[in-house]
Amino acid sequence: MVSFSSGSPGFLDRSVAKRCARIGIAQIPAVFLLATKGDFITGVTGLTYERSTFLHIWFSFMMFTTVTFHVVAICYYWARPEFSYFHPRQPYYVYGILAFVTFVFLAFGNIRIIRKISFDASMVHHRAQSFIMLLMAFLHNNNAKAMVVLGVHLLVLDKVLGRIYGIIHSKKSPTKGWSEFELLDEYTMRVSIPIKINKSFNPNSWFGLIKFKYGNWLPGQHLYFNVRKVDFFQHHPFWISSLSEDGKMVIIIKKRNGFTKKLFDKIETLKEKQIEGTETEDDYIPRYRKKINQWVKKYKTNKTEKLVEENEEFKIPDYRKIVDPNIVILKVAFRGPSGAKFQPLVTFDSVAFFAQECGASFILPVCLDLLQTIERKEVLKDYLGRPAHPVLVINWMVKSEKQIYWYKHVLDRLLTFVKAGKLTFNVSIEEKADEIRQIDKDQEIDPLTPPCSEKKLEKADFEESALQKTSTSVTSVSSQINSTDYTLLNISNKSLDTNKELQKHIASVKYSDENHFRSMAVLSCGEDTGFGKEIEYSLQNYRWAENAPNIYFYNESYDS
Repeated sequence: MVSFSSGSPGFLDRSVAKRCARIGIAQIPAVFLLATKGDFITGVTGLTYERSTFLHIWFSFMMFTTVTFHVVAICYYWARPEFSYFHPRQPYYVYGILAFVTFVFLAFGNIRIIRKISFDASMVHHRAQSFIMLLMAFLHNNNAKAMVVLGVHLLVLDKVLGRIYGIIHSKKSPTKGWSEFELLDEYTMRVSIPIKINKSFNPNSWFGLIKFKYGNWLPGQHLYFNVRKVDFFQHHPFWISSLSEDGKMVIIIKKRNGFTKKLFDKIETLKEKQIEGTETEDDYIPRYRKKINQWVKKYKTNKTEKLVEENEEFKIPDYRKIVDPNIVILKVAFRGPSGAKFQPLVTFDSVAFFAQECGASFILPVCLDLLQTIERKEVLKDYLGRPAHPVLVINWMVKSEKQIYWYKHVLDRLLTFVKAGKLTFNVSIEEKADEIRQIDKDQEIDPLTPPCSEKKLEKADFEESALQKTSTSVTSVSSQINSTDYTLLNISNKSLDTNKELQKHIASVKYSDENHFRSMAVLSCGEDTGFGKEIEYSLQNYRWAENAPNIYFYNESYDS
């Protein structure tokens, strides 16, 4: 008989190993709470999504370290010859080995290199291995099952609540979730999702900061987007580039691998069919919905009901009718909105915004909401807790001019504040002047046009850039540009020097009076993760400078 007394050989190894296992298992609730997509953790703790993601990885690493020590110590103890007959009688050791093996695959399968190769495949692998690991850990542990059950239920609760709110959004939507997909160029798409606005819900309230949002959202928040016709399970995050008062969520999608590639292929195919007039109802409805409809029809007993339903099938609602063949209408689902956990910007004397390409989906609505808030307080003569004349600057780096009018729905309103002198809007274009204007050969280039070194964007130039041969949808979008004065944008055909812009901005807000204290906020968002890190690194040089303002920095990245 095996002795488990304190004097038995290997008792210290076994007892320490068990305690390490308990510590590792106890971290499961924290790991799963930090992986939730709702606003509960970020609202209660004040953490950003980027920081909560980091802590999720950190707790997972600590759990892997303690569990690995547990396995090594236990293997050293039980590998002795006198215990060889004992192993087959303890099946829960097999469950423990299976749990650890899947944990190893889970840990090393989530490294950055593998996720970059195939993000969608890595997410499927991550969830499958998590399920197997948790099941085996539950069967292996006799005294710590509660931690596994609690962690799983917290994550499931977040998923279920998010799905319920997504269904409510779809059912209450004016179009029942049917949204417009518009191709802006080969690699970019704009999606407009009509929403029924819930005016009674205040997302700025303490309760609104932690619960799921319905019919309202804060500027700069994101949603987890899904198209059932393309993929039933995958939900991908995209920033909402519109405000809740618009009555619709507008998101800009860039073509990459996995879900977005399949989505672009589907939209391009449907667009061609719509232009040719060969589209059918099956092109828009998912397979499972078609099978459900067939199953319901099979059990219809009344012939009159069958006739009524067959007639109803041909009655397409107005929101599904094809008005423009370049715009595809598909049903979407989403979870959220959530995110945007930064300090109230209205309290700062100066705010500098930095955006890189589609990072404008976060920056532009945040800036617009700030300007509208200041304007409302100005009308009420409310200066409590805010400066009278804040300095606001947007620095936006794009690859070409055509990317500017992707955000026309926000720019039109921002330009009114630029015209009033309340906002400075700088745009840096990376492409060279001769690459920016690729117009038809039949058009003549004015020899009096000055070289594109650093100039304002003329309205005619803006319309010419829209005539490039990218796609039919680009031309349709450019035709919508009417009387908006885009000469108010400061355009420069060079890369954005963030350090220089920061130095210029900080110099403009330095206080001249020793008794007058100034504060400054810097917000950044870019597709490249190094964009925000570069700005944060540059800010460190100015925090300790003489007469430097109090600086607050917030970065929203694709790693959030």
